[in-house]
Amino acid sequence: MNKLKYSFVKLYLWLCRKKLEKIKRVRFVDNKIREVIVFDGKRFFLLGQGFPLLNVILIHKSVLKYPKGIKEYILEHERAHSEMNWLLSLPLFILILCFGILAALSLIGFLSFGALALLKRGIFIQYAYFSILSFVSFVIYLLLFSLISWVFEIYADFNAINVLGLNNVKRIYKRLFRKTKRSIIKKILSRVTHPPRRLVLWMYKKIYK
Repeated sequence: MNKLKYSFVKLYLWLCRKKLEKIKRVRFVDNKIREVIVFDGKRFFLLGQGFPLLNVILIHKSVLKYPKGIKEYILEHERAHSEMNWLLSLPLFILILCFGILAALSLIGFLSFGALALLKRGIFIQYAYFSILSFVSFVIYLLLFSLISWVFEIYADFNAINVLGLNNVKRIYKRLFRKTKRSIIKKILSRVTHPPRRLVLWMYKKIYK
């Protein structure tokens, strides 16, 4: 791994309050060997990440202890992210970043105008109007953010299914999500960024069967 990629990953993990533990050479299902960056720290709801523009795979160290099938699924999923064509991934990444920022700004606007509407009762209607408008904008931008994120995740899951097989991935889904315990907040964040597994399987069957 070159110094530029290494420095970027180290900075990214530091900003996420994670620690780069090691770079490990991993054999994938097709017998190709790739370098994978293993990180440590509180996992939140991500087991790994793939960066398409850098062709880098990050994996939480706990993944290496998972049963073979689950580990292979996570590695193949993140590999698909990392190898995504930049002509497709770059525009989508820019869009998802913009919609994420706009959603955050809209949420701030909703809370700010809502607070002003309660404090400035003499001009309640004006502030209430802007608060409602900000909330509607937040919902729209969040849905657009979620839609593009789902496109990324569906693409990666389709690739993992192509490698491991549909029936194997069905079993892996059940084992993986039974194994992973998450709080309500983590479940909400996961749903915003990841589509329901049943939807992924249904779409795959419709497209490939």
